[in-house]
Amino acid sequence: MKTILQFVAAAMLVLFSSCADADYVNAIPDGCTALLSVDMAQTAKESNLGAKANVMMSLLKVSDPGDCGIDFSQKFYLFESPDGNLGMVAKVSSEKKLGQWLGKLSGSQQAEAVREHRGFRFSVINGAWMVGFSGKAVMVMGPIVAAQQTATMAQMAKYLSQDEDGGIKGTPIFEKLDSLDGGMNMVARVRALPDKVAPLFMIGAPKDADDSQVVISARMKVADGRLHVEGEPFSFNKTVNAAIKQNWQTFRPIGQNFLHGGPGQMKLWLNVDGNKFLPLLQQNKSLQSVLAGINMAIDMDNIIRSIDGDMLLSIDNVAHEMPDLGMVASLRNTNFLKDVSYWKQSCPQGSRIDDWSGPAPGSSYVFVSGRTHYYFGAFRHQHPLFFSGNSEAQARQLASLPASSAQKTAGVEGKRFAFSMDFQSIDNEALSIISQLLEPLFGKLTSIVYTVDKE
Repeated sequence: MKTILQFVAAAMLVLFSSCADADYVNAIPDGCTALLSVDMAQTAKESNLGAKANVMMSLLKVSDPGDCGIDFSQKFYLFESPDGNLGMVAKVSSEKKLGQWLGKLSGSQQAEAVREHRGFRFSVINGAWMVGFSGKAVMVMGPIVAAQQTATMAQMAKYLSQDEDGGIKGTPIFEKLDSLDGGMNMVARVRALPDKVAPLFMIGAPKDADDSQVVISARMKVADGRLHVEGEPFSFNKTVNAAIKQNWQTFRPIGQNFLHGGPGQMKLWLNVDGNKFLPLLQQNKSLQSVLAGINMAIDMDNIIRSIDGDMLLSIDNVAHEMPDLGMVASLRNTNFLKDVSYWKQSCPQGSRIDDWSGPAPGSSYVFVSGRTHYYFGAFRHQHPLFFSGNSEAQARQLASLPASSAQKTAGVEGKRFAFSMDFQSIDNEALSIISQLLEPLFGKLTSIVYTVDKE
């Protein structure tokens, strides 16, 4: 009996200790549109890092973090709150040391003096990041301006006082994140992604689904200056999720044809049968509006139906109101070229289609409408290919990809969906923060490569 009681006591101690260790997670607000977890020890192990950098130094741009009272042996979490604010939550190892650390920053004018509000202590670092903490959790939110400090402090006090019923634990998004293995994991609704990227991540979603219903779960690693994101699209809505699974059967393993990448700040690789792929594009509201504009003069739907194999969508000048959009794709046939003479005759008023001495003379054309140009054509390189671009240079470069000897984009071949983006191509606060966060660990990150490997 004594042995049994000792075992029960030990088990309860472990249980209560485990619960106490996880209390800091309760500060993460329910309803987050994006949630990212980082296990520093596991991340360092996966990436063969000799030493672990201090993430607080990276995020807050602090010159000398020292012993800041934050326990980075436990996971820390980055989140986007329901109202769109960015935040971080970590476990406190020593409230006293954390207060002393902030006091030192205050003395060097990197932070404001620590003040109390509703039982918690707060400071502002570098005039932009609000830090609030208790003996369990530290929360960082921002960037904010001076006029937002009072409201942000009240909001953070509410979050820091939450128990398990009020926080993120027990919600579908947290349970999904907690089920993923690896050092860096993320679960995000498409709504939380940059505006110019989000439509690409809605490919495969049913027409009546919105960007709050489609969710990406992902494991992340860094290699060769790239953030590699291995993702899976799904939905917490059973009907939407069933449709996503069904539609994703359209995508086939990506081959070698266009892995050299070519021009473009953003690129999307696929391998599809155009007859099956076109309906997915037509139910994507944002992409359908792009197709509708081109279809006024060129039967782009018919061209897409002709695709059978690898294709690459290339987007350049992303910051512009009308980015440059180009494509190269393997074709089953070039029968649509027979319709070009009709397209020339039926162009909308003020526009025209001219012959162009492009990569395939006699099968290369340019659509002109005001200042808009769209170069396109087809030729044979082992098998028929379609190419297009909003500039002559873009169209020529994409057409030359099959013969390119440039280095292939790693991690794309064999996947069913692959997307890459230069970090500098999109002015997005969350991406900028992630890049800054990881830089001390991995150096300057140049791009993100997102892939999906599922049927």
